[in-house]
This record gives sequence, C-alpha cells and structure tokens, in this order.
Amino acid sequence: MQFERNLIAFKVVLGNGLLIQDFERSRKKSYINILPILSTKDQAGNEVYETLELIQCEDPDLQDYYCIDYSKVTKNKMNEPFLNYFPNDNQKQKLEILMLYCTDGLSYPYTECATYEEIQKEIVNLSTQTYVRITGQQYNPKTRQYEKKIKQEQFQLSDSLVFLGKFSLKSTTTTINDGFIIQKESSKTYISDYQKTNEYNTFTYMQAQLQLNMIGAYHFQLEENGKSEYVQFVQFPSVLAQFVSVFNSLLVVGIICKGFTKSEIIQDFMEIQLKNYYKKSAIEFMQEVETKKQQKTISIFFQNNLFNIYKQIRRGKTKKDDPKQIKIYKKLMDSTIEQINIYDIQKELLKLKIMVRMSFTVEQYAALQLCGLRIILDENIQNIDDSFQEKSDNYLTESTGNEQKQTIYLEENNLNQKMSQQNTKAEFEENMLKLEEKNNKKLKNLNFQSLTLNHLEKIERLERDNNYFEQQIDKYFSQKNLKTQLDQRILDCLINYRQHQLDTQSFIPINNSNTINQ
Repeated sequence: MQFERNLIAFKVVLGNGLLIQDFERSRKKSYINILPILSTKDQAGNEVYETLELIQCEDPDLQDYYCIDYSKVTKNKMNEPFLNYFPNDNQKQKLEILMLYCTDGLSYPYTECATYEEIQKEIVNLSTQTYVRITGQQYNPKTRQYEKKIKQEQFQLSDSLVFLGKFSLKSTTTTINDGFIIQKESSKTYISDYQKTNEYNTFTYMQAQLQLNMIGAYHFQLEENGKSEYVQFVQFPSVLAQFVSVFNSLLVVGIICKGFTKSEIIQDFMEIQLKNYYKKSAIEFMQEVETKKQQKTISIFFQNNLFNIYKQIRRGKTKKDDPKQIKIYKKLMDSTIEQINIYDIQKELLKLKIMVRMSFTVEQYAALQLCGLRIILDENIQNIDDSFQEKSDNYLTESTGNEQKQTIYLEENNLNQKMSQQNTKAEFEENMLKLEEKNNKKLKNLNFQSLTLNHLEKIERLERDNNYFEQQIDKYFSQKNLKTQLDQRILDCLINYRQHQLDTQSFIPINNSNTINQ
C-alpha cells in the first residue's frame, strides 16, 4: 500500500523542554544521528538497506516533528512510498528509524560530534523523551469524508538499555458505493490503526550484534491481517422496497378493515330497511341478527351451543334454515349493498332536494327560512309598492337588457347617420327594413334571456343574495291571501307574528337592526 506523506512523525525532547535540533544548534555540535532506513530482503534472503533522509513535516499540526523523505525510493521522486506485504515473510520489507550515538562516519560533512561522555550526560538519560506520532485515517459515513485518526507513543532513553518499538500497521480498504439512482463506486486503502510491542536489550548486546552504538530504534511493517469495509448509501430501490412493504401492510390492514366495516354498515342498513319496508318479516330476521350479535361473547356462545345440542338430541333431528328466508335475506343484502354507494345516495339526496324546492313557491321558501325566528313588527308602515316588487324580480336581467338596448340605439343612430349620406330613397328604405329586423331579433333574445331565471335558480339565489331574500320576504307578507294550509303552517312557526301590514323594515332581529336573527 502507499504511505501517506505525513504518516510517521517523531521528535526528541530534552529534560529542559528543548528540541534536540535546537539544542544541537545552540551548542554547534551533533549529539545523535537519526537514520531512516528502508529494509528489503532480496531473493537470497539477504537484507538490502537503503538510507533515507529527514525533512520537516509539511502538516501544520506537525510543526515540531520530523518526517521521512521517501523521494529516493519512489517513482518520479514522489514522497509517498509503496510498502508491500509478503505472506511468507511479513518482515521482508520494513521501515526502520535508528537513533545512534553521533559518529564521524555517519554524520553530515563538516559536522562536529560531541564526545561519548557529553552525549550520555546531556542526552541519554531518563529525562529525555522521544515521541512517535502516527496519523491514520477513518471513514465517516455521516460527513462522507476521510478523517484523521492521530495516536502518539512515548519512549524514554537509558544509558544501559536500548529500546525497540515495533509497530504493526493495520491497513483498511474502504469501498464506497454512492448514488441514489446511478451508482458510483470508489475504493481506497489506508492505515487505520496499529499494534505496538516494546522490547529492551542491553547496550552491550546491541553493539555486539550490529556493531553500532544504538540508543533506540523504531520498526514499522504491515500487519498480515487487513480490514475491508463496504459502505453502501441509501439507494432508490431500497427506499422503494421499504415504501412498498409499508404500503402492502397498510393495504392488507385496509382490506381487512374494509370488509369488517362494510359488513357492519350493511347490517345496519338492512335493519333500517327491515323496520321500514318489511315489517311483517322483520321480527324473524331481527331475532336472527340479535342472536348473531350475542354469539360474539364466548360464554353466551357455549351456553347456546350446549342448549341447541340438547334440543337436537331430544327432537332427534337437526333443524335447518328455511331456504326461502335465506333467499330473501340474500336479496335484501344485495339491494342494501347497491344502496350504500355514496354516489347513488348523493343522487337521491339531490332529487329529494329538487322535489322539496319544487313544492314551494319562491316566496314560501324564503318565508320558510324564518321558522323559529323572533319577528319584531311595526304597525305603522305602509304597504309595499307592487311595481317595486316586479322590478326587483328581474334583478339579474335588467343590467344585461339595458346594455343590449343601448347597443341597439347606438347602432340605429350610426345607421341613421350613414343613411343621411345615401343618395336614393330606395336604399334608405332597404336599410331601414334590415335595421328593424335586426332589432326585433335582439329584442326577442333579450326577452328570452329575461325568462331564463327559472324556479330553482330563484330559490338558489335566495341562499346567496340577502337583498333578493328580503325582497321575497316582503313580497310574501304583502300578499293579501295567505289562507292555504301551507301558508298557515309557515306563519304559525314564526315567533311573535301578528296579522298586520308588514314591510321590509318590520323584519329585523333583536340583536341586529339590519338582518333577521334567530
């Protein structure tokens, strides 16, 4: 896998808080040599070492740390190496960082090394700390981004023991499948975590094995077990599947509830029909219905069942339902189901409404709306003029008629002006004849439009036009002959009504001076 640029960073801090590079700069001497080495085994099993260099970390969060420059071992001088894992030998390739006593052979040119005693006195003691910081990553599905995962380890230096920190880096491959309708897949392998083990050896043993004066070392290698993650975001099919499952559940519940409620409604409608249309046979059917309702209770069911069995044993035969009653019951149920249709019920109500309105005159229907209202009467008001009543009946058509009459007069005047310019008398008479025929047609249309307001339209107008309603009320009470039984019943339902001369202003409510109140 490919390393991140700032994956591994480290620093050395003295007991007084100074960084090792600052301390060396102040003393103008080198005390320790830090060597990053990439170790790889060849085909013969021999280790091949390649020395790398240290650079300042580019990450602002790693300002005081050193990072490794991998440009020598990467393609196109890139600062990100590829670290490989070999199943047969997991240490075939590893990255090492060695901390050594400063020696002239390993130091930079023109660099003066401190003496062995100075190094032990100033650097190699328990107050000096080394820090290793590993920046891993992890994918956050909520933000849909890779986030940093930083962990830090600390080591102490000793003049008698050499520390060895081994880091097994855990790699993770995250595959992301994103897209609500069109899916897009992306994959990335990165270091997500590590496992650390600490070892300590004597200074003498390490000097004899490596021929180097070591202070400590870090080893980094890939762990044999990797981790794979697959992130699948919500897709349209999954959302649709969840919706369909919920919809199917609701549909099943709806079907069950529909059948139950429909049976209850049918039963109630049948009871109404039996009571009203089939009074002779209603008693038998109603007893059967009540029996079915009672059988819903478990205790009553068992009692009735045992009693019926006892009666059957006594009689020696089982009583069967009368097939004629069953047929009548089925026909009644079918007719009830047909009558439950809401559209048919609406049609029947509309017909009934029309029949009721047709049985009243416009004035009677208006007076019927006052039933139960308290009427305040004024005995000194004169009778209403009948001519005003007749004009108010044609309220809707007057404006249209006036406009059309005005149009006729304008056309006649325009034509007269044109005729005055004509030369012959024959042309004048011919044009006058055409104008008369045209005006007669328009007047006929005008008279026809004035008659289009039929009885039902006038009654509907009562409900939306308060002025027209008051005019019809006045017209009704101004009639001299109110002796029919229907008129008498309408007058009897009015509160405080007395037989006097009435006017529009005599019908006013108690709480309001302009309208009729209940």
